[in-house]
Amino acid sequence: LQPGEAARVFTGAPLSAGADAVVRQEAARPTDDGGHVDLFISVLPGHDLRRAGEEVLPGAPLFPAGQRVDATVLGVLASLGEATVLVRPAPRVAVIATGDELVPPGEPALSHQVFESNRVLVAALAREAGADVTHLARSRDDEEELLAHLERLAPRVDVLITTGGASVGDRDCVKRVLARMGARFLVDGVALKPGKPVAVARLGTTAVVVLPGNPGAATVAFDQFARPLLFKHQGVREERRVVRARLSEGRHKQAGLTYLVTVAALETRDDGPEPWARLRPQGAGQILQNVAARGWAVLPAGRADFQAGDSVDVQLFDPADFHAVEAA
Repeated sequence: LQPGEAARVFTGAPLSAGADAVVRQEAARPTDDGGHVDLFISVLPGHDLRRAGEEVLPGAPLFPAGQRVDATVLGVLASLGEATVLVRPAPRVAVIATGDELVPPGEPALSHQVFESNRVLVAALAREAGADVTHLARSRDDEEELLAHLERLAPRVDVLITTGGASVGDRDCVKRVLARMGARFLVDGVALKPGKPVAVARLGTTAVVVLPGNPGAATVAFDQFARPLLFKHQGVREERRVVRARLSEGRHKQAGLTYLVTVAALETRDDGPEPWARLRPQGAGQILQNVAARGWAVLPAGRADFQAGDSVDVQLFDPADFHAVEAA
């Protein structure tokens, strides 16, 4: 093209040599004789152009190590013609729910029985953390039956997660069976509520996380122990956003334990810069309070009583940052 000339071009097509701007069709109209084009806007050189390399320069790093591959990342890779990318494999996970009282959902339950929700819950939490859940099992509170499940599944997965049987009752046999198998316990009980009986062990090359049987406690223990472990297997560390917020109501707790309390919402009020954390009723056996939750209010050890208006840290569930670490 020479100065003062124009040519029609379709969206995304390469420009003719000499062209230095684009005017959209709705802002232009050819004259009746077809020899000229009337423009309804003024444009400068470079208007509506997409230059090669404007998004990323040749040879420049595209993503840092530890970048999670989500839909947008896949789209970027495809737009650059990449058909494959080197990633860390998803950790293989098995989930074993234990308990004589458990009944599968969909079957009738007697008054002393409960519907077995933990396998569904924990498997879904593991998948949300990027795991490949390859095996699901259920065991009675019987050491030999549990031993058979553990011996069968442990060699097949990277991480094995059990629920139930984690405390000190006569029928709580998970830790005893793992000890019989030679497991090396790295964590055996924590000063955390809910989730106090949680344990983490190494059984050969397999990591084992022992979660409490109460679904609410299992959720907290998974979040604080199994979730970071699964990310570690993928070579990343999750860093959640933490904000200071004021409690909407008082809470009494055991002074020697840290409590994680479900936050329903963060509310802005006219009495200061800190938001207010609206808490939900919470019990170790309850999980309804976690639906659409914003995060955990952290009530640290060392205090028994927290008053409405006290400031605490809140771990938010909204999108976190991920940092590359050496994979487990």
